Amino acid sequence: MSLRNRGPFRLLSSSVALLAATTASPAVAQVAALSAGSVQIGGQATFNVQENDDGVGNVTSLTLSPSAQFFVSTGLALGGEVRLGYTSVGDFDAWTYGIGPAITYYFVRAGNTHPFLRGSARYTRFSINDDDEEDQSITGVRATAGLLFLLTQAVGIDAGLYYDYSDGSGDIDFNETNYGLALGISAFVF
Repeated sequence: MSLRNRGPFRLLSSSVALLAATTASPAVAQVAALSAGSVQIGGQATFNVQENDDGVGNVTSLTLSPSAQFFVSTGLALGGEVRLGYTSVGDFDAWTYGIGPAITYYFVRAGNTHPFLRGSARYTRFSINDDDEEDQSITGVRATAGLLFLLTQAVGIDAGLYYDYSDGSGDIDFNETNYGLALGISAFVF
């Protein structure tokens, strides 16, 4: 008589198959969020405080970057982002607003954690709120490396280290480099 025809072995193999099917399904469903045809709607936020040696005060800035991207293949998303920012130094404050393309590559793995690389470029307007009301244009790029944590099949949070370069021309010419930690949230439609 074959070992397969015995009751306990059949019960054990059926239990293992059922366990494998129920534990594998959530992982496959959650990775579906990063599959071709999915849409990601989300954004990141950054907050920086830098010391200023000229005695005017610290430079404080907050940036929000909402985005929408379409997965052209598993793990590869193309789209764009909007940039909204506020900067304050002593009595001086400024607003930035802009738009540009973005690309993200997720290293899709089994489970809920997926490393990613993101790049974006932007064209931004910078409005200084002081007595002179100065405006100027800024171009810039940002690169981010981080981790996406899928909380459910369609919602995730991410954290990443970023490098940001801005080049301003207009009333004030400047080049600025920032780096830090960005936190974000995303919803996936698939």
